[in-house]
Amino acid sequence: MKPGLEDRIAVAMFRETSESLKHLFWKHADNMNTKGALLVSAELTARGIAPYFRLNLDGSPSRGVSHIEANYILMVADLQWIIARYPKHKTNWNRAQSIFNPGTFLRTADYLFWDGIRTGGQVAKALGLTKPQQLECCWIKPIAIGHWQASLTRQLPAMRSLITDHVRSKDRRDEGRQDLTVKRRTNLWLCSQLAGKKPQQTADYYHMLTGEKLARNLVAKQLGKIPRKRHAKL
Repeated sequence: MKPGLEDRIAVAMFRETSESLKHLFWKHADNMNTKGALLVSAELTARGIAPYFRLNLDGSPSRGVSHIEANYILMVADLQWIIARYPKHKTNWNRAQSIFNPGTFLRTADYLFWDGIRTGGQVAKALGLTKPQQLECCWIKPIAIGHWQASLTRQLPAMRSLITDHVRSKDRRDEGRQDLTVKRRTNLWLCSQLAGKKPQQTADYYHMLTGEKLARNLVAKQLGKIPRKRHAKL
């Protein structure tokens, strides 16, 4: 029997890097291709890449996704993550609990979205998400958290430049290896801000961003080598 379209897509996605899948997810979301975006989202979730870390985090202008269908895609991608990551989570609203039932998942998602009337903060309240859970989401969060995360993203170019200067002045390895160190430390800086500078939580976020697991002691060591810069507080 020939594999179906979804099976062929799954095989093709398996060969792609997580970075490539992030770009593919946003391509589908920008084009309002719900089915394609959610297939890619499911693969990213299986790899442990949280929805927030699928955003463009290189410090350039954020994506202008504002269409109601695109926001619906972002919400459902968040829900995919929550049910996979926190299968025993209890929601505030009884009806919202049915997102954990595959048979009623999409119907419940439609109810939560309510044709775009409900905000991400309202959906977060309905689900009873903790602050750390909201930080992992792309859309399901209050405006204040979204603004705070955006302020961190805006600081990334300056932070990357600061880290680059520091590494160039201290590291005697070739520039290619220095660049890898700069990228890792910049990512760790962002994750540490989200984690309140806690090494283990920073390591967890780093894994959700890159798919790479780092030991807590290595994270603490790397954080100690990052130049200090004032940062936004929530």
